[in-house]
Amino acid sequence: MSATESGWAVTNLGNASVLIQVDDALVLTDPFFGRSRGISDIAALSPDDVPALTAIIGSHWAQDHWEIDLLADYPHRDTTAVYVADESMAQSARAAGFRHVETLAWGQRRRLTDTVELEVVPEHVAADGMGTNNYAINGSHARVFFGGEVLNVAAVTNYAQTSTPFDCAIGPVNGVLFKGRQLVTTAAEMATVAQALGAARLIPIHDGHMPYEGLVTITSSAADLAALDLGKMEVVTLASGDRFIAG
Repeated sequence: MSATESGWAVTNLGNASVLIQVDDALVLTDPFFGRSRGISDIAALSPDDVPALTAIIGSHWAQDHWEIDLLADYPHRDTTAVYVADESMAQSARAAGFRHVETLAWGQRRRLTDTVELEVVPEHVAADGMGTNNYAINGSHARVFFGGEVLNVAAVTNYAQTSTPFDCAIGPVNGVLFKGRQLVTTAAEMATVAQALGAARLIPIHDGHMPYEGLVTITSSAADLAALDLGKMEVVTLASGDRFIAG
């Protein structure tokens, strides 16, 4: 069954980078091409192989989420929209030659195609003041939640109280700490988020960071999901390069 027939498909590209297809929209999240140190994931896509996209969305400013500068030779920069969480991300996208770039605030919406809309879901503001966004990609028959740097469980669950259920939630599970400060959700916290969103499926990402004594600590992983009571929610674990097509 094709993504067009099923409504949506997801390809894991490594770290928090995925390709999401909903109806006729093809969206790349948090571009990661393997340059970032400290991450064991192998990037599944090189900058030269990025297909023609409807949009690129960025959840977070850090390099392992935003290697947009490596797309300076991407041939579709005039037609691919870029939506980001912080103006610093927008500036780097413009410097790479993208023409249609916007910094979006929580609650804003943008039309991607005739049947697909992008909605910005609340998240947290990083300790240094940089913004962070989650996104809902809403199509004619499917809703996909993407959070590359989910941390504020309360913000997303409060949003979920006024939203319709999602077909899929994509979010971080390794609960990584930097100098003792938590950066993203653990597996249990992301499961709570996905259940609050009413997601039928959870696709774990952000699970390849390597520990570094005194600096980076890993507190969780996708493997921890197996011990949780998830009800009817299905966990779809994708290795880098794997694609899931909803049936």
